[in-house]
Amino acid sequence: MLSRYRKAICHLLEQLQLLREDRYDRWPLCYSLQEELIRHVRYVEKQIRALKRQSCDNLSEESRADLYRRIQSYREILFLLRSVGDGIAFIYIDRWNIKALAFNGSPGFISGKDGFENEWAFLQQVRTLGVPALLADLTHCLTYGDLYIFKESRSPIIVEVKGDSRGGRDRRQMRGLRRVADYLNTGRMENYRSSGSAVVRIEPHAPAHFHEDTFNIAVSRAMSAGRAIVEVEPGVTYIVQRFPHFDPRDVETVGQRYHRPLVYLLNDTKFLSEAYYPFVLSWRDSKALFEFYTGGLVAAIVIDLDSVIACFARKG
Repeated sequence: MLSRYRKAICHLLEQLQLLREDRYDRWPLCYSLQEELIRHVRYVEKQIRALKRQSCDNLSEESRADLYRRIQSYREILFLLRSVGDGIAFIYIDRWNIKALAFNGSPGFISGKDGFENEWAFLQQVRTLGVPALLADLTHCLTYGDLYIFKESRSPIIVEVKGDSRGGRDRRQMRGLRRVADYLNTGRMENYRSSGSAVVRIEPHAPAHFHEDTFNIAVSRAMSAGRAIVEVEPGVTYIVQRFPHFDPRDVETVGQRYHRPLVYLLNDTKFLSEAYYPFVLSWRDSKALFEFYTGGLVAAIVIDLDSVIACFARKG
């Protein structure tokens, strides 16, 4: 099922990378991406609803299983589309702040949602100002507010688009928005996720170091040669394999170099939404990422736990 969307999804991924390269000068891309996302999301939601309306009473066990697989396939397409929305969010919002904006409920369907047309109309008004903005419902990670407006060198402006309602739900949403706004501006959020505890943002002692460039080199090698093994630092190795060159012996070979190896398979997490930096940004080759999602690429990280322990020991 996902293969049918190859052209559309690869186009979205390529446009996302262009936006990432120059997020403010290319701000119109932020809106054209959302227009495409809405069109595709609404179509996929329509297919899911149509399949769910089918009665299973007179279906064989095999037919019911096939119906479930088709629904699940459309859900995976929906996930990938919203991951593009996540990519827009991570382009404009610091990755360390995203966590505070997530986990306040999952987005429902936008088609048929009360108030969505008002949100879309408000987005078009913001567009006339020449600044980028994003609808929260097109993401997994933005769960507070309806709309995020981005300006350079400041925290995003979070907007709740409301009609005339002033009920208790609205008041709870506004309290939640105030807590999030306080966190983005001060680095502290009280009563995080109704836990009764505060969350405080603390700057790391050193700049974070990422291996995104090296990982993409490994992906490029795998796309051309079928396999790639790259040790990015002592105790951390990337393995990328492309069908039909899958070979579990690569993992065994790397594991033998380490005393206590831990294997983390990225494929097991490709449909998880935990507000981590999204694959749609970390994978720069759209065709490679699409193969990853359709099972044509396998990516693994092998970590030597002894190296991790030794690193902590050196820091005391």
